[in-house]
Amino acid sequence: MTLEGRVAFITGAASGIGRATAVLLAEHGAAIIAADVSDKGLDETLGLLPKGSKSEKIMLDVSDSAAVNAAVAGVEARHGRLDIMANVAGIPFASAEDKRKVFEEMSLIVESLRERRPPSRPPEFLHHLTDADFKRMLRVNLYGTFYCMRAAIPIMTRQGKGAIVNCSSAAAFRGPLSNAHYTTAKAAIIALTRNAATELGPRGIRVNAIAPGAIDTPMVRDGLMPEFLNMLMQHTPLQRLADPREAAEAVLFLASDASSYFTGQTLEPNGGIHSGL
Repeated sequence: MTLEGRVAFITGAASGIGRATAVLLAEHGAAIIAADVSDKGLDETLGLLPKGSKSEKIMLDVSDSAAVNAAVAGVEARHGRLDIMANVAGIPFASAEDKRKVFEEMSLIVESLRERRPPSRPPEFLHHLTDADFKRMLRVNLYGTFYCMRAAIPIMTRQGKGAIVNCSSAAAFRGPLSNAHYTTAKAAIIALTRNAATELGPRGIRVNAIAPGAIDTPMVRDGLMPEFLNMLMQHTPLQRLADPREAAEAVLFLASDASSYFTGQTLEPNGGIHSGL
């Protein structure tokens, strides 16, 4: 499975699945364009790439459509092509207050499961979700994915070929309590992926997604209470967190010619979570 001669643009590349994807695609010969809001994290990622890899970093907020357009256009100007767009960037919370509310609701679930009784009160997250937090979650997780896809399409159309891989979440299929905005954004990514696959297939552009379960990333560690995370692992058939590289392997497959007849698909590296709860 070789990616020699191909240029890959990876968002969220400063940590987690994005970092693992950058490393894995570089190991298979791709030139890496690593994009994120964390300059330090990007430097660390580039330092992990195989010696001699072609790579560069771009400081990028994917929720800024003009910045995305400029960044992607710059890649074509410098490299003459764009073969792979991996949209991994995302956030678990929209604000500090949003995180506080999510953890408050999560603690009720943990307490209920631990003591084997109904929660002490009904859920109170959705109707307290602010306009600002809902919009920010969608701007980064959904709009950011759309902006990057949209910027890549003209380049890939001119080439007559390209692979776009979006990052959804196992939460998109489950509707868990306390994160309706996150779940909404991740579910919409799957719909966007399918629609884009239908429209772009005749142009030779394949569009797929991954929907990871609990991956051992800073985002998951920050986004779930430790006790909740332990319970989640207990109810996952494989009973562990995945290494980010295990999710990145799915991205590699969808970005490579090994998946040449795959489009509109969502692969789920989730340890069997849908079977376990």
